[in-house]
Amino acid sequence: MKNKSAKFATNATVAALILNIIASLAAFFGILSLLASIAGIIFGIKGIKEFKEDNSKGGKGWSIAAIIISVWMLIVALFRIMHTFLFYF
Repeated sequence: MKNKSAKFATNATVAALILNIIASLAAFFGILSLLASIAGIIFGIKGIKEFKEDNSKGGKGWSIAAIIISVWMLIVALFRIMHTFLFYF
């Protein structure tokens, strides 16, 4: 018997997590990782706002995790870009 009270993550939360995967895979390409990290933060915040509006949706924890990972990948991307400009130009 299926659990009818199961909560599913919002679309914004899923988008934020997918963007985190892209950012982590593109860590060696600074600009792509930077853009994916910023978009991941935006969608993570949107996921939290959607959770606050409708508590029947789940995914608040996933949204928080997406924001934390996005901020971390943003820092990695910024260091990668700074490294590239300082040592190769």
